[in-house]
Amino acid sequence: MSIRKISAIFLFVFVITTLGNDADAAQKKKEVKQKPLPVSKYKGPKDQDIKLGKEYAVQVEKEMHVVPNEELTAYINRVGKRLVDSGLLDRDFPYTFKVVQEPSINAFALPGGPMFVHTGLIAAADSEAQMAGVLAHELSHVSLRHSMSTSSKSSTVAGLGSLAGAILGGLIGGDLGELAAQGAQVGTQAWATKYSRTAESEADLLGSYAMAKAGYNPLELGTFFGKLEKEMGGDPGKTAQWFSSHPNPGNRNVAIQEQAPFMAQGPFTAREGDLAHMRQIVASLPKSPVGGITAKAVPANSPAPEFKISQKDRQLDAGGFSLSAPDNWQAGSDSQGSQLLIVPDGGPIEGGGFGAGILIGTHQPKNAKTLQDAHQELLQSLIEQNQGQLQASGAPQAQKVGGQNGLISRMTSPSPYKGETENDFVVSVPYQNKLLYFIFIGPTSRWSQLGPVYSKVIQSVKFAAK
Repeated sequence: MSIRKISAIFLFVFVITTLGNDADAAQKKKEVKQKPLPVSKYKGPKDQDIKLGKEYAVQVEKEMHVVPNEELTAYINRVGKRLVDSGLLDRDFPYTFKVVQEPSINAFALPGGPMFVHTGLIAAADSEAQMAGVLAHELSHVSLRHSMSTSSKSSTVAGLGSLAGAILGGLIGGDLGELAAQGAQVGTQAWATKYSRTAESEADLLGSYAMAKAGYNPLELGTFFGKLEKEMGGDPGKTAQWFSSHPNPGNRNVAIQEQAPFMAQGPFTAREGDLAHMRQIVASLPKSPVGGITAKAVPANSPAPEFKISQKDRQLDAGGFSLSAPDNWQAGSDSQGSQLLIVPDGGPIEGGGFGAGILIGTHQPKNAKTLQDAHQELLQSLIEQNQGQLQASGAPQAQKVGGQNGLISRMTSPSPYKGETENDFVVSVPYQNKLLYFIFIGPTSRWSQLGPVYSKVIQSVKFAAK
């Protein structure tokens, strides 16, 4: 036999063998095994979960606006009870369900079972199954005691004062995915719980099983996650909160789809009410206190009050950066959910707006090539938003923020307090391809009281290491 023929035969055998091996590998790759349902790795006493969860729930209800609508609350409780009755979640915890008026798309559950569902989630879900999926995911974190496990690694809970530390993130929106998000996240991150990807995978798995057992299509959970990811490109302020504390473990939609054949197979006909009607109730709710803030409001055109300033500060840890503020000032989102507010009693004005406090947000420069250009663009945007009532006073000055170069400008505007001019000091600094800004607001007559507080706040800003 010639060398040429031997080579041809070898090549033929090699190709057939290789193709066969590839086919075997592909077949093996398609074989999906059922994953065992996760169980809690934390073995501490469950009474501690319940005790701490109740304590945090009290604080959450002080800092967020709980919707008093009985029909809406009863509906959410029916959905939650159906999931708990699936039998897959830990029944030792006294799960409770309340609705909070907050436009961000989220729900959160505290240790031991208190759950708070944002009106933004009810408004955004396309089906009851999608909403139930988010609830099932959060209930799974409780059942698996993920927050307790996280807190035990850092010895003890940071304390009720840290509740507002989670407020910074999606409010500031945009690419600030690292920030613990949105104003009403006060309770969500009370534990500084940015769940690990492993914890997320476990909550996805247990939650989807509980959905299926309760009569909801588990694939709707993956569908809703996909919707949230798309929302990040449209209105990130409404979704950043979820992703900041719930990092995508990777291919979560595929993971749910692969395990779906091992779950209850329906019929997926669960329906505890008319979601469209519930959305109408949400849309018709009276305007809540700004961002859930319940700091004492004063009538417009009343004298500027003496602001109470605690000598103790609390850390507001935003993931991407942190700052300190007086621990008797409240934090929350503005009415659009796009900025963070930190205000003292007497700062809010009856009927809307506020005359003293701190605004934090981001601005996306359009044509700026330098920090100075971006800063000026921000000032012009603020002037336009305030219909020309806000005016710049003097040239911008250099200002360090968290060790980085920033700028500060003094602006003035009419104050809502009687006979006052309002100072508005605008500080900006580059951050994640945007301009992070802080606006320090207060009447001129009280600036000797507020100014030192604001200086301390801006000096406390620290950016997380990249």
